[in-house]
Amino acid sequence: MAMAGWDSQQMLDGIEGILNLAAASGEDLGTTSDIVTDALTAFGLKASDAAHFSDVLAQSAASANTNVSMMGESFKYVAPIAGAMKYSVEDTSLALGLMANASVKGSMAGTSLKTALANMAAPTDKMATAMKKYGISLTDSNGNMKTLKGVLDNLRSSLGGLSETEKTAAASTIFGKEAMSGMLAIINATESDYNKLAESINNADGAASKMSDTMLDNLEGSITLLQSAMDGVKISFGERLSPYVRGIADWLTEQMPEVEQGLNEMMDWVDSKVDRMKRKFKELSQSDEWKNADFFGKVKLAWDDFIAEPFSEWWHSTGKQKIADIAGDMGTSIGTGLKLGILTLLGVDVSDTLNEGASVGASFAKGFAEGFDTDAIASKLFEGFGNMVKSAGKLLPGENRQIYPPFFLQLCLPKSQVRLRALAKVLSA
Repeated sequence: MAMAGWDSQQMLDGIEGILNLAAASGEDLGTTSDIVTDALTAFGLKASDAAHFSDVLAQSAASANTNVSMMGESFKYVAPIAGAMKYSVEDTSLALGLMANASVKGSMAGTSLKTALANMAAPTDKMATAMKKYGISLTDSNGNMKTLKGVLDNLRSSLGGLSETEKTAAASTIFGKEAMSGMLAIINATESDYNKLAESINNADGAASKMSDTMLDNLEGSITLLQSAMDGVKISFGERLSPYVRGIADWLTEQMPEVEQGLNEMMDWVDSKVDRMKRKFKELSQSDEWKNADFFGKVKLAWDDFIAEPFSEWWHSTGKQKIADIAGDMGTSIGTGLKLGILTLLGVDVSDTLNEGASVGASFAKGFAEGFDTDAIASKLFEGFGNMVKSAGKLLPGENRQIYPPFFLQLCLPKSQVRLRALAKVLSA
């Protein structure tokens, strides 16, 4: 509709009729809209006439052996000339419907009617003679233009009673060979069919709406209505989302120069490296050392030039310091962890040090303490110290004389055991 030049108000005026025609015909909305808007423009009608035009088109398609799509195709060819001659949509639809009943449809029907009207409006001498002979004219006795139905009535009464041979010859002369088949379909239609179709089309108001209701009163219609509702939601959501999407799109567009510059700089860097490698390889391959080397010698030369030397250059510039910094961080973290673990074993309270919870060392210490079975270790230490003291007593003068009595171990070991347990609780909290 916008492509046809309609403004918002015109769209609102014409949308209901177009929607009804689309539903009644089963055609998609875009195709139906094109048919209606193009024909209305050709006939000199307004957007507010869309509902009536849709009714006429729907009634014609239902009453004749055609459909909305083929009627639209016919109008594409004949509507401009019919509109210029001030013929009505109803009369034009009557002529096209009569042709469709005789299998002259679509572009063929539109071309036939267009050519016949053009020939009668500006006849050759031969055509004019034949028209005068049979009393055929586009104007009445007062010189006023007849309606198209008046012209059709004139043709049917003037040529309908002729023999088949004379009728065919007259049609060929007056309308031209291209148009004669369609015009003969109109002339040969029975009076009852002619009048019935004319009456049906002239009483078409509301036809599109009724047919639409009938077409939609089933499962397929319900699905169509659901799809229409979903389309409405998509349009509404799209309108709400549009400012944000446009904002993002505009922002991305603004960033494109910087992105392009970055990509160009990266490619310049790649080009420089590739060019450098090409030059180095060219120099290397042209050297006597390369030419005289066997396969493994060439591999060693390539390794030295492309890997070892660049790595050495990097190592002595920034690489060595980077590796040292990383190693220092790792060493500090592992050292911190080992320090805390050893202090824990010695019974030192290191809970304050664990405030560095984010460090590797603190994590190591925490894991170390969580995995350290204080009860089992204390028990084994107690037993081990006891055995060691007993053995030492045997080695010293006095044979079985004990250096330290058992109560000494009972005084020393529990203190470490208690601290290990307390640290484990702090770490697991």
